[in-house]
Amino acid sequence: MAKSGIVFRASFEQPIGPRNPAGIKLPGPIQVEIFQAKVGPPAEWKARSVTRNEFKEISAQSTPGTLKRQIEGIHFERQLTEWEAFDAVGKLREDEWSTDSKGHVFITPIRAARLAEKEVHERAERARQQTEIYERDFKPQ
Repeated sequence: MAKSGIVFRASFEQPIGPRNPAGIKLPGPIQVEIFQAKVGPPAEWKARSVTRNEFKEISAQSTPGTLKRQIEGIHFERQLTEWEAFDAVGKLREDEWSTDSKGHVFITPIRAARLAEKEVHERAERARQQTEIYERDFKPQ
């Protein structure tokens, strides 16, 4: 099985505990991304900033759900946004990803169908635009 191409993102406020041992008040939201670092067994999910800097003080876990639950309360004072799933194309709707009984996260067939449909519509639109250009610029009057 390959690594999941899905990442989960949420915003948090005020690092605590091992993320901020001095207890310094820090302004502004902190974006956290959970990604699959290793397939396993056991799988290894880690946390990083959206700039790809890994949070070394947040221990890797075997499922993204376990890691999500540990981040708020242990590493941050407050969660500002709900967790959202993303793939390489963009944000996923709730029915576009799932987790199996072993904790593997995957894209559902619904996502693949929506992406294929979107591609067909984009190609049709490009063809329509090219036809308009041809008729305007090259077609004999």
